[in-house]
Amino acid sequence: MQKYLFVAICAVMFCACSNPNQNQLPANVLTQQQMEAVLYDMHLAEGLLTVEPKGGDTTARRALGMYEQIYKKHNITPEQFKASYQYYTNNPVVFDSVYNKIIERLSVQESILRK
Repeated sequence: MQKYLFVAICAVMFCACSNPNQNQLPANVLTQQQMEAVLYDMHLAEGLLTVEPKGGDTTARRALGMYEQIYKKHNITPEQFKASYQYYTNNPVVFDSVYNKIIERLSVQESILRK
């Protein structure tokens, strides 16, 4: 009887500790697919800046300009991106999944360009 009581108490505690809204994103956070697309474009932009360095403030201005273009392309604000980035860094398992997809996409691009 004590075994069943212990199992029942553990089940109740497990259910009480789980968050039913855990999979729900806050309103200002990009979905995983959106975040993947934005970060993919940002990595491509950063790669371009690395290949064509201008140095100093020019590189920083170019980077900001590229980021602004990426925000416009994806119809987001810098604040949305920052909030989303914060959310995903606080959820590393989900962020790892996003980055695995980005790495796959970049690897495909690399293999195409190397041909």
